[in-house]
Amino acid sequence: MVYWHGVHIPVQCKSKPPGSGRVVSQEVFTTLAGCIARDAKVTGKSLLVRIGSTGKIRPEDVDFLCHQVSRGVGSGMGPALVTHKDRTFTVRSQPLSGQFTSRSLQNYLSNFAFHVGMVIGEPARSGTAYNAIAVVGIEANPQERPWNSLRRSIMEGARQLKNGPPGIVAIYYADPVRDFEALRPADEPMKVSIGQLLDSHPHVGAVLMASEPDLQLPQTGDSGHVSVYYRKPWPFPNDFLLNESS
Repeated sequence: MVYWHGVHIPVQCKSKPPGSGRVVSQEVFTTLAGCIARDAKVTGKSLLVRIGSTGKIRPEDVDFLCHQVSRGVGSGMGPALVTHKDRTFTVRSQPLSGQFTSRSLQNYLSNFAFHVGMVIGEPARSGTAYNAIAVVGIEANPQERPWNSLRRSIMEGARQLKNGPPGIVAIYYADPVRDFEALRPADEPMKVSIGQLLDSHPHVGAVLMASEPDLQLPQTGDSGHVSVYYRKPWPFPNDFLLNESS
């Protein structure tokens, strides 16, 4: 419960653990990419690693896939098929060279067209760029349903706020989310989808969404993204959260 200018505002908080609504968990992938980069650095190699998957990559798959890459599996003319505990993956690794800057990082990574990818580098001697140590990516086209996961959390918060004054459903993602619009169910903006939920739940005045910052990026700030989707007219005191609202 938040007390603001004489008004009590109930808040229901929901935590979205790593990988919520995603086929490839950010946490699992970060561990996988970091292990591959570590091994590449130890051997003095720079690698571009492509891993193909038709489903989830599980925590228990990480050591197996890292071992395949370190053994040189898939470093020939084409990708190699590998199987681990009833799951089959493709692995391909190639020598890598090049530099990137904090400004060119996103464009650099987008050239590889991964479902999810990571660039690992170290500062170049010039001090203005990074030498690429490894680029690791998952090649997949899974049917992800992040909206279903988000909607469940909103509905659960709405149920808990029922029969009370207008309140807030606050949802925090453990994974970094650069753009909450990526979680929407269709082409229409997120505010339309959440607005439809708010129309049928008058006791929910706003949905607040926040996420961890992406600390892997150079010059990352201290906080992640925050968005507030609210009922109109604004149901709370005028100076409460309005500077963050969308």
